[in-house]
Amino acid sequence: MAKQLGRGLLLALGTEADGDANANDTYTTIAGINSKSLTINNSPIDATTPVDGAEAGVIWSESLSGLKQMTISGDGIFAGTTSLDAFNTLVLSASPIRNIKITVPSFGAYYGAFHVDSFEMGGETEGAVTFSISLSSSTLVTFVAD
Repeated sequence: MAKQLGRGLLLALGTEADGDANANDTYTTIAGINSKSLTINNSPIDATTPVDGAEAGVIWSESLSGLKQMTISGDGIFAGTTSLDAFNTLVLSASPIRNIKITVPSFGAYYGAFHVDSFEMGGETEGAVTFSISLSSSTLVTFVAD
């Protein structure tokens, strides 16, 4: 992947929360994320068992695939009051889960249902309204390359 401008990383909100997020869903870009972090966690499950004859020797660790999760956090500026209204409605809903698309320029896009873990708004006297957000995957996350 060639060098890309970080400002091209975009967050888009889907119309559904069905967990079947993919490129065919309808998404509306709600924010450009100025500083961001996308993490994919692969938690191992320790499945180490002693091997015959290794009682006095070295036992190598064995792992099974465990919990997989994607988390996203970032700060940015909303792309207008319509997007702020839509996101605010989601955050205040009984189940703050929605299909989300995260676009990485010239690389691809991640699709999945994400839970809004936290949402914060702020602003300076002579500046735009800003936000901070933390999301965690609620279902399988898929990736579609450009």
